[in-house]
Amino acid sequence: MQLTGVSYLLETGLFLSLYFVFLWLFLRWSTERRVEKLQARWRAGRDENCSFERGASEWMEELLTPFLNRRDRLFFLLERTEKLTQEISHDG
Repeated sequence: MQLTGVSYLLETGLFLSLYFVFLWLFLRWSTERRVEKLQARWRAGRDENCSFERGASEWMEELLTPFLNRRDRLFFLLERTEKLTQEISHDG
């Protein structure tokens, strides 16, 4: 009954715990390294397509686009309503 023995479960649990801790540390280190490289490129300004200011500006524009489209549509409908109201008042 090695599969259900306490010592086997402890060894397996310890192995899995260590494995996931090392995996987490490696992923954290790798991600931090990539982020630092990207920030260094942003600071150096070598890559114009990858500047922090440009990225933030594009992101804000993407966030505002649906609202601006809705606003433009509402203004269009308001102008159309006013024109129709004027036509009805002139005809009547």
